[in-house]
Amino acid sequence: MKKNGELVEKLVKPGTNLRFATFEKLFDIIKDVHEEGSKHGCRDILNKKLQKLYANISVKQIQAFVDCCEVCQIKKSRLKKGVVVKPIVTSDMNKWCQVDCIDMKSNPDGDFRYIMVYQVTKVKTCRSYY
Repeated sequence: MKKNGELVEKLVKPGTNLRFATFEKLFDIIKDVHEEGSKHGCRDILNKKLQKLYANISVKQIQAFVDCCEVCQIKKSRLKKGVVVKPIVTSDMNKWCQVDCIDMKSNPDGDFRYIMVYQVTKVKTCRSYY
């Protein structure tokens, strides 16, 4: 292959069109595919795209790059949601008790995603049910 009038050899995996990425170009290759090819996609999407082009880029190298990507870190921090507390308010129920259903989908405990808090207003006792 000629580049700027010079003969350049590229290593290719035998029997395929997969190229070998040199250590010096590894960061640039992953960066180009990550930003343009996968639009800051996750490790698995990036791995699928890179496996079609290169033979020697590992998942650990991809994960290290994604962990250092500033855009991905901002995107990841925005996805976290806090606990949402929405009390159930009805005129009949509030005469004797109040029931709150706490949404724990962002931080579940096994199969449990909600906490029901039953509070008797006359006696001021409170019980939680998972």
